[in-house]
Amino acid sequence: MTTATPLISFVVISTLAEFCASLSSVFKSTIVVFKRAIPARASRFLTSAIVDLDGITRLFKDNLKVYEFITATGELTTEKLDEVESYLNDKHNIGIPSIRGEDIIMFLSGQSNMHGFVESWIGVKPTNIVWWHDSTLSWESEPVSGVKSFGDYTAFELAESYPDKTIRVIKDTHPAQSINGWDPLSSRGYLQEGIDEVNNALNTIEGRETIDAILWHQGEADFNTYDTYKQRFDDLQANWKSESFANDTTPVICGELTNDKTDWNFDNINSVLDSYNTDGKQYTACALTKDLEMRSDHIHFTAQGYKDGGVLYANILKQWIK
Repeated sequence: MTTATPLISFVVISTLAEFCASLSSVFKSTIVVFKRAIPARASRFLTSAIVDLDGITRLFKDNLKVYEFITATGELTTEKLDEVESYLNDKHNIGIPSIRGEDIIMFLSGQSNMHGFVESWIGVKPTNIVWWHDSTLSWESEPVSGVKSFGDYTAFELAESYPDKTIRVIKDTHPAQSINGWDPLSSRGYLQEGIDEVNNALNTIEGRETIDAILWHQGEADFNTYDTYKQRFDDLQANWKSESFANDTTPVICGELTNDKTDWNFDNINSVLDSYNTDGKQYTACALTKDLEMRSDHIHFTAQGYKDGGVLYANILKQWIK
């Protein structure tokens, strides 16, 4: 049985900007109706679409499919809303990112603190996590070589919090390397290597074309060039988001380096990383990891530090999981 709701009509708009403004008005006008008929979707779908008109602009530049649904004559049924919602979520991730499928797919990148160490898990690892092994083109129940880091414990925390979802981890990391290695012109080729690995992994998941988040932990090799780090990281994010597996609203979460004051001083680069929490970039954030337990080398975090940091990363990511 379907629930029919009236769709408010509007005049065909001459420019895309005007169209987006009118579309927002239509959504706002119909929210009350949808709250009565489909309360679970009224807040997470319609309201989210209003929040991000830039996302709507991208959507309609690419495809007029949803325009045809929204301007259709007659009534908007729940079946039609299903199709609209699925298109927005799966193809364009419009509005505030909404991770609502059966899988949460994360791409991990950076240097050694995102790579990790070979250690036993702290606690019982949930069974709903799988890791991509690019060498065998397969999903496995443990990370490659058994190494565990901030990102792996982020998956651990998410798996415990969302037992009905499969957490998929794609990791491509390069210990002791500068962010310059991820420049598209670098001979090291880290950017393209990661892109290829993500695409290989997604090719094995029917119906999935995009990842849900990118987790980054890096900067130890660049602490003396902190003044240009933000621009280099911004450029890297733009390169990732230009790929078909991501878009402008794909969340990128970084983390602070250790708070050591004896052998290293990461205060300046940590300030750069922290700025992503205050610079107005809606889809980039920094996990406040600097005071977590570190190893004797004063660069790397301990297993407990990784576990505690995984909770911090996950708590940021959870704001986008509905």
